[in-house]
Amino acid sequence: AKSAVENARDIIANFLDVSSKDIFFASGATESINLVHLGLTENVNPGSFHIITSNIEHSAATESLNHLSQKGFDVTIVNVDKTGIIDPTSIADAITDKNRLISIIFANNEIGTINDIKSIGQICKENDILFHVDATQAVGKIRFDLKEMNIDFLSFTAHKLYGPKGIGALCINN
Repeated sequence: AKSAVENARDIIANFLDVSSKDIFFASGATESINLVHLGLTENVNPGSFHIITSNIEHSAATESLNHLSQKGFDVTIVNVDKTGIIDPTSIADAITDKNRLISIIFANNEIGTINDIKSIGQICKENDILFHVDATQAVGKIRFDLKEMNIDFLSFTAHKLYGPKGIGALCINN
C-alpha cells in the first residue's frame, strides 16, 4: 500500500512539476482546502490576517472562510463579472496592508468559467500575499505551471491525476 501511495505521489508531483515532498494526501479536496484556510490561521491574531476570495467559490472554501469570518478574521468577497469570471483588478482593489491570503477557484464546478489565475498570482507575488487555488475542476484538464502562476497552495482531488480514488491532495509549492 505504501508503494502504491508513493507511486501516486510521484505521478502527481511529476505532472505538476514539483517535488514529491510537496504533495500531501487528505480525505478529500474539502479537507485539502481546510488545511490551507484553517492551518494558516491556527495561531494567528484574527485582526492581523485578511483573506480575499470570490463569490463563486465552491462550498468547501466558503464554509471554512465563513467559519474564519465568525472567528473575527476579515474575509473580503469580491464579485464576479456578468460572465462569472473574477476580474483580477477587483482582487487588487480589495488588498489591504493586512492581506495574507488570496483563495480563488481555478475553474468553477457549476458554470465552467476559468479564472485568470496567472494574473491573480502575479498580484499576489507583487504584494507578498500567499495564493491558494482550488483546482479540483481544473487539474488534469488544463495544463498549468504552479511556479509561473505563483501558486503557493493547490487543492484538488487526487484521482484526477492517477492518485488514490476518493482522496484529496494538497500541493504546497516550495
